[in-house]
Amino acid sequence: MQHATQIRGFSLFVIAAVLFVQGCASSGPKPYKPLNSVMTIVVDDRVTLPPKVFYLSAGQAWGQGVGGLIGGSIAAANGPDEDLGRYLQGKGIAMDQILVQEAKDIINKSGRLQIVDDPKQADVVLRFSITKYGFIAKNVLSGKLKTILRVETKVSDRNGKTIFSDEDNNDSERVQYSLKEFLAEPERIRAGFHEVANQAADDQISGLLDEIGDFRLPPAAN
Repeated sequence: MQHATQIRGFSLFVIAAVLFVQGCASSGPKPYKPLNSVMTIVVDDRVTLPPKVFYLSAGQAWGQGVGGLIGGSIAAANGPDEDLGRYLQGKGIAMDQILVQEAKDIINKSGRLQIVDDPKQADVVLRFSITKYGFIAKNVLSGKLKTILRVETKVSDRNGKTIFSDEDNNDSERVQYSLKEFLAEPERIRAGFHEVANQAADDQISGLLDEIGDFRLPPAAN
C-alpha cells in the first residue's frame, strides 16, 4: 500500500514537472514564422485603373456620369473635345503614379522594409488596384467637391501566395474646391489626389506592417 502511494506521488510529480516545463516553453522566444522574416518588398507600379474618372456634383443624378456640368466646364476651359480623363492626362496628373509614390515614401519612412526593384530579390510584392477615383460633392447642398479614392491592396510572397489584402475608401478633408476652382488651378487636383493617396497608402502599409510584425531571422544552420 505504501509502495502504491509512493508511485502515485511520483507520477503526480512527473505530471506537474511536465506542465511546468511546458508553461516555461510557452513564455519563451516566439518560434520562427516565415511571415516574420519579410524584409524586402517590390511596389508594383502597374496599377489597375477604372475606365473613367468618377464625378458627382450635388445637383447631379448618380447615373449621369461625366457630362452635363462637368463637360461644359471642361469644354469652356480646354476645348470641346476634352473629357476629364484627358484633361488630367494633359496636366500630367496620374492617380496611379501618385499612389505608388505615396506608398514608397511611407515604406521608406517606416524603416521596416527595404524597397527593391527586382521581384526575384524581394520577399513580397505589393500591388494596388484602384476601383474608383475622382470627385464628389462635399454634401448635397455644397458646391465644393472632395477628391475620392477607393483602392484594393494585395501583397503576395515569392510563390504568388497572397499574405495580405485589404480595401480602403478615402476622401479629402483639406483639399476642397468647386469644379471651376479645381480646373483653374490643376495643382489643387494634384494636391487632392496626393491627400487621398497618402491616406490609403498609410492605412494599407500600416496594416501590412501589423500583419508581418517584428521580424525574426530564420535559425542559423548547424
